[in-house]
Amino acid sequence: MISATIPINESERLQELYRMSILDTQPDEDFNEIVEVASRICRVPISLITLVDNNRQWFKAEKGLGMAETDRNISFCAHTILGDDLMEVKDAELDERFIGNPLVEANPNIRFYAGIPLVTSKGYNLGSLCVIDTVPRSLNEDQVFALNILSKQVIKLFELRLRNIEIEAKNSIVESQKNHLQELNDIQNKIISIVAHDVKSPIASLKNMLDLKKTDDISAEEMDDFIEVIGKQMDITINLLTNLVDWGGTLLKKSSAKLKAINLYTLIDDEFNKLDITSTVKQNTLVNNVPTDYWVNTDENMLQFILRNLIINAIKFTEGGSITVSAIKSIDKDKVKVMVIDTGIGMSDEIKNNLFRTNRKSTRKGTNMEEGSGMGLILAREFAEKLGSTLSVESSVNVGSTISFDLQNIDPIID
Repeated sequence: MISATIPINESERLQELYRMSILDTQPDEDFNEIVEVASRICRVPISLITLVDNNRQWFKAEKGLGMAETDRNISFCAHTILGDDLMEVKDAELDERFIGNPLVEANPNIRFYAGIPLVTSKGYNLGSLCVIDTVPRSLNEDQVFALNILSKQVIKLFELRLRNIEIEAKNSIVESQKNHLQELNDIQNKIISIVAHDVKSPIASLKNMLDLKKTDDISAEEMDDFIEVIGKQMDITINLLTNLVDWGGTLLKKSSAKLKAINLYTLIDDEFNKLDITSTVKQNTLVNNVPTDYWVNTDENMLQFILRNLIINAIKFTEGGSITVSAIKSIDKDKVKVMVIDTGIGMSDEIKNNLFRTNRKSTRKGTNMEEGSGMGLILAREFAEKLGSTLSVESSVNVGSTISFDLQNIDPIID
């Protein structure tokens, strides 16, 4: 037996073979039909579509053989890829290349072999379309012609399959880019909505104070106090904008929640201080009923965003009343339920049912005809979900509303 030599372009040939992405793929009816036709035309029991890999020959389709691959060093097709035309072995027992070959001496007992190289459009021989018999014989002119035609069809199917893979990959990239652009657009719209929702309120408070200055007589001392209040309000607004930038960055980077221990009472007190002017303009009282020793494990920026939006909404729909934040621990003390309670105008069942539906956002005007984007609660709910919770709503018309969510409780931190 003489093993086939290695083609001089073996490295490039293998690269082309691997580029086709056909090795070890699942059976394909198109290729199975080709070997079936080859067997019938040539009147042989065995026909194969083979691909010659580095150390093996693998069968993309086979009829009558019952195996998926063989070693390359005993392969007939390894000899076929060294030429450009039909390689025909009329009697393998008389051909020195195959005397003693285990494929000749044992199953499948090859005596006759004829193979046509599978040549790509770039000129690389990847394998062969071959027919095999267990008795010596030869092919006639029509059978050789048919094998040549079928071998070209095999290559066309290989290259068509590759083009389809490449098209699918490009479509996948385009779809991914499209989805990314949609995500960026959604994030942009959310940021715009948040800016309108979170920044409008303090700006409106500043305008109200300026209007008061125009209509009232203000002493120099009162004017100083007035300017000090405006300065504080501007600091609060700048802080809000900073938080919004951080929030936008979190969305763009798809960052997860950054959990840490937060004193719930202190955080709510800070939010009340930021919204004190907004609440005072509407003669509302802000009440922090959270125990001072309540600690939660959460993302500070996300929790600030949720509370700020819930409190702003409560102020919007309450006048001359109160907005209270309370908290209670679950029976197993694993969770802390946070509740934002107002004594405002409340909601009907219809409004409540549509509260979190993005296609039917609630855009009711507040008690002072304040406009809203309707996105505040929807965005607050998104953050609650990132923290593993959700927003629950209870409300009665002319009685008020309570919106609650859960946070992870942790034991008090003692210095």
